[in-house]
Amino acid sequence: MNKVLISYVPIGPTYKDRVIDNIKKYDAYQYFDVLILTDDPQYSGFDAIRHLPNIYIDDLTKHRNKYPEFYEYEKIPTEKRSESIYKDEINANLKLGFRFPMTIQRFVFLYENISLYNYIIQADCDTVPLFSLDEYKNFEAYLETMKVNTVSSNRAYYVWEQDEIVKFLETASKKLNKNYQKIVHSFDQPLKILKFNSKEKIQSFFDTINYCCREVYFSNKPSAISTGSWLVCAEVFYAITYALENIELNLTTHDYNSLQKFKTYTYLEDRFWDNVIHDKNIDTLQNTKEDFIQKNMETLIKFYESTGQEFNHE
Repeated sequence: MNKVLISYVPIGPTYKDRVIDNIKKYDAYQYFDVLILTDDPQYSGFDAIRHLPNIYIDDLTKHRNKYPEFYEYEKIPTEKRSESIYKDEINANLKLGFRFPMTIQRFVFLYENISLYNYIIQADCDTVPLFSLDEYKNFEAYLETMKVNTVSSNRAYYVWEQDEIVKFLETASKKLNKNYQKIVHSFDQPLKILKFNSKEKIQSFFDTINYCCREVYFSNKPSAISTGSWLVCAEVFYAITYALENIELNLTTHDYNSLQKFKTYTYLEDRFWDNVIHDKNIDTLQNTKEDFIQKNMETLIKFYESTGQEFNHE
């Protein structure tokens, strides 16, 4: 068992395939345990990795069913295997005003073995580790310097000062009977590393962020907390939770080289369903990812050459 758990929450076939492909491709996953919390644990693609001793595949629905009242507000496509049907569902949800809820990542904290890990990494499906063994040892040494009940990242840092957010925090503090940090701040979505001091603290963290989700979603009003265009970003929900749970942000990490060994890639073809990709040369809204790639092959080749990423299109 490894000290550090990387968790992913892939929904729909495209993002499950992305996580599977990355685990097969990048050797650095061997230094971590990997939790895949997904809508379809029996997805056949997982057969290529489920035998690995450090891969754990858990059922997101099992945890969501403990809080069924959220289903009405946190809508995700019900289609688990067909990319074209998934595309239709996600766009239908958007037309109805339901953005994809990144807040479902909070259910990682209900994984039954979560408290066995010293460090919990929450990562988007396009974020990968690129460590050599020596680089990972340096990363472990850095982790040992983290205080308990702190969060770290190599991502951008935000301070949230909107009146609505400050008032929400004050009200939540009274309702939950919690003292809170005055600064409401967070790191960017794709990567965060959390270090807790107990199983009870992890549960408290989940309960608090779940409370924030309940108050925002159930109000049925536009909110500065639920930011995002096609998705509901989780950053402000986490920022408020950090404040209420007195989770300190480690703001020295941007100078630490080993954290840069986590890379968040851009895979345009994974957004084949998206009509808001801001590139006039991209023809979006294809029926499948394969259709998208064939339609935009020349542009995609140029894009990947410019970013230094590999483009597997055969």
